[in-house]
Amino acid sequence: MMVAQFLSSFTILVTLLALHRAIAFSNIQTGPSDTFDQFEIDHSFDTISKSKEIFSRRDAIKRVTGMALGLPAVLASKPAYAAAKIYEIRMGTEENPEELAFEPDSIKIRRGDSIRWTNNPGMTRHNVVFRQEDVPKGVDAELLSMNPSEKLSKSNASFERQFDKKGEYTYKCIFHCSVMIGHITVV
Repeated sequence: MMVAQFLSSFTILVTLLALHRAIAFSNIQTGPSDTFDQFEIDHSFDTISKSKEIFSRRDAIKRVTGMALGLPAVLASKPAYAAAKIYEIRMGTEENPEELAFEPDSIKIRRGDSIRWTNNPGMTRHNVVFRQEDVPKGVDAELLSMNPSEKLSKSNASFERQFDKKGEYTYKCIFHCSVMIGHITVV
């Protein structure tokens, strides 16, 4: 039933396309070897078309078939997080780069988004470490973390990770773990 409806709609679309093109080119006198190389105004649709080829119904049918069959394939091939974003978390606040804080300290992102932690200018050094009990089941906390002995020691140095699994994540700076704690919710 749905196939019959699709074919019926497809036939109507092809017929309308052919009719539109026939109307658009009805004032042009071309033969098989002539080409159309001037602007032609299609008053019924208020469009301007320019072509170097003679219109053929066969070409129109090929194009429409390609669009009709190709569109579902393109839509199906997009990943769930095609529009992934990168969010910035500063280590130290804008007002006081020496402050021992992640800014923001809590963030909600979508699956597939990334977070970039950036060391604000100042003398304090930081890192980002996740513990296994503070990430969703199946996520390797060690792969998300910086090496615990590493630290971002230069101003504007950064560390970035992508989050592909939904859940709650808690991280900290090992050097300032009693005060520098951050939270990520992946939806």
